[in-house]
Amino acid sequence: MQKPTESNRMTFALWALLILLSLIWGSSFMFGRIAVQEIPPLPIVFYRVALAAICLWGFMLATGRNRSLSGGFVANIFIL
Repeated sequence: MQKPTESNRMTFALWALLILLSLIWGSSFMFGRIAVQEIPPLPIVFYRVALAAICLWGFMLATGRNRSLSGGFVANIFIL
């Protein structure tokens, strides 16, 4: 086994990010279970995908990765 060095040790900031990621990831399952009791599954899926698309679109605009909405691109998205 490789001995830990300064370059591959987990710092406090990395531990904090890992814990934050696990909280975000785990909470999605908890909220999913609660949401399914109140709303049918299909609208939940639609809202999650729509929210993700809006967030990704905003990220693309903010970072300058603008993609034209040509007919072929839109057709590929609908196939997915």
